[in-house]
Amino acid sequence: MSLSTLNTISPIDGRYRNKVEALATYFSEEALIKYRVKVEIEYFIALCEISLPQLTDFNTSLFDDLRAIYKNFSTGDALKIKKIENVTNHDVKAVEYFIKEKFDDLGLENYKEFIHFGLTSQDINNTATPLMLKFCLKDNKLSLEDLDYIAINSDPKAQLFKKLKYTIRHRPEPKFLLDRLRNKKNRMSIETELRNIFPDNNFSGKIQYIEHHLCHLASSYLVSPFTSSVAISVDGFGDFSSAAWGICQDDKIRIENRVFFPDSLGIFYQAMTQFLGFPHYGDEYKVMGMAAYGVPKFLDKMQELVFCHQDGTYKLNLKYFLHHNTNVDYQWVGGAPTVGTLFNVTELEQLLGFGVREKHEELGQNHFDLAHSVQQMYEEAFFNMLQVSYSKYENDQLSLAGGCAMNSLANGKIFRNSPYKKVYIQSAAGDAGGAIGAALFVASQNSETEERFHMDHAYYGPSFDDD
Repeated sequence: MSLSTLNTISPIDGRYRNKVEALATYFSEEALIKYRVKVEIEYFIALCEISLPQLTDFNTSLFDDLRAIYKNFSTGDALKIKKIENVTNHDVKAVEYFIKEKFDDLGLENYKEFIHFGLTSQDINNTATPLMLKFCLKDNKLSLEDLDYIAINSDPKAQLFKKLKYTIRHRPEPKFLLDRLRNKKNRMSIETELRNIFPDNNFSGKIQYIEHHLCHLASSYLVSPFTSSVAISVDGFGDFSSAAWGICQDDKIRIENRVFFPDSLGIFYQAMTQFLGFPHYGDEYKVMGMAAYGVPKFLDKMQELVFCHQDGTYKLNLKYFLHHNTNVDYQWVGGAPTVGTLFNVTELEQLLGFGVREKHEELGQNHFDLAHSVQQMYEEAFFNMLQVSYSKYENDQLSLAGGCAMNSLANGKIFRNSPYKKVYIQSAAGDAGGAIGAALFVASQNSETEERFHMDHAYYGPSFDDD
């Protein structure tokens, strides 16, 4: 199999490709796309079999032709779906359009509106992913008993005392607590997930829950070229922390400082991104782009939102935020992830002197100036953290991860604005990289790794052209 961005597994591709190539059939992006197609096809067939009125006249002899769409799925098909995704900007929607084209080819255009009927993207992904794992084990004549470890990039028990202390001290609204408890109850445990996917098997290995920021730090340092470095993780929140940093030596990572809930640079940046009229998760890059067209006109206002401390930590002025006492919704709207409002509209509008930008409102100079001020405030807190950590450890090598490590504007100034001479940033800096970090950390702790792998680029995959 030729290596491509569609059939790579993770940063372990490359030097260890010969050892993991067989897994591409099950866990690559191409495999995920194939199983999304399978779920959509089998769901459509199920709709036919329950005698849905609009599908009662469907010719059931064509079921084999429909199943052939995923059984004969090729890399070429995956490339077609990726091209469609460039237009739809949504991976699951691209699969839906691909299947509709197949229906046209089969003369089934009258039925294609029932593809993805009543489904969400989460339905597709939550079904496709377990099928990938299930087929991998079955195809290799393995069972859960053959797995030694499952690594999870979150530890529910982490910072438990901090959580209890915060709850007792601040006494959040009962509705806020009930919503949190309800959400936790609705999440199935890993054990329950495994039982649902493998009802006839028992997992006898160990499930290891690794603290969120430790996973981020591992995802960067353990694939860096360094044998020692300062390591810093900054994001929204994970396991009640929004940042963590410490010192790394050989395969050991020692976290010595943290920023805890409710203070978060990630929340600050995301809240201001929302204020500027960009509600979707991941829209922060738009603010970074806007910053180039503004001046720090509102920096003094931003300094009323974020306070930097001499120990490298920071605090939010919670008067302007809602995340600490309100259940902030996270949902998919129109095929894109959207986060509920994180800021206090009245207070922030009063502070800035102008209103929240509406969805289709034209961008004005105030918006550009605010974007510049937001970015500069983030950089003040970020470089304060870098300066303090360097002063403490006097190690000029830095490993960086966490969602905020994708702030390329700040990253580009590290050599100019800090004493660090060498920097390694995990390309999958967000939670996807955290999953990699969890696996790497468990492997390093259990002597499963051989030579330290250095992820020296992010292009683990072949190229391909339009032919």
